[in-house]
Amino acid sequence: MPQALKIPPDKLIARLDFYNNSIMLYILEKNLITAQHVSPEDVAASLLSVAQLFTGMLPPNTLWYTRKELHAETAIYVSPGKHRVAVVTKPLEPPERFMIPMPGLVFICSSGQPPKVFAVKERPETMECPVYGAPLFNVYSDGRTCNGTHQYNENVSKIPEEFFTCFFSLTTFNKFSKSHPDSLYNLWKELEGKDKYPLDDLVQAGKIKDII
Repeated sequence: MPQALKIPPDKLIARLDFYNNSIMLYILEKNLITAQHVSPEDVAASLLSVAQLFTGMLPPNTLWYTRKELHAETAIYVSPGKHRVAVVTKPLEPPERFMIPMPGLVFICSSGQPPKVFAVKERPETMECPVYGAPLFNVYSDGRTCNGTHQYNENVSKIPEEFFTCFFSLTTFNKFSKSHPDSLYNLWKELEGKDKYPLDDLVQAGKIKDII
């Protein structure tokens, strides 16, 4: 502390020493020093017990929130419905536009990053709920998406809407349609103007517990 504050020195009561293969805890009490080995799990649990986490107001239909080190993810459920999409089929030409139905979708969003997207037949309620490949362009087999030149919003609640307003390309990284495994373009042409996505057409990609 700066001497001008005239605050007496703080008292050392414990110390952690981190070595390559062990962690030592030293406790200073009544002029005695007690030393003991501690596990990384105990250290983490002790720090987490006093840590505070506030997510703020979460988006509607938020399914879960996870944080690993500095990486946080928010899963958002989007109900089945029609979406207006645009596909760039030829370079330097206007995109082709569709109004197509989609099944329920799970967007796993991180601030400012392209989301992961999966399809579901119903709103997930358990870890065992099946998930399916999203029948969309620019989606990899593990749910990751290619953002092209688009920079996603820092506000995760806006990411699902932004995903559909971006221009898709004809690039396909998956086979997430049973009826049109090799041509999502033909699938979208077939879906144009319809009210519901045929759920039997979805290709299973695992369960909720596999994508968390």
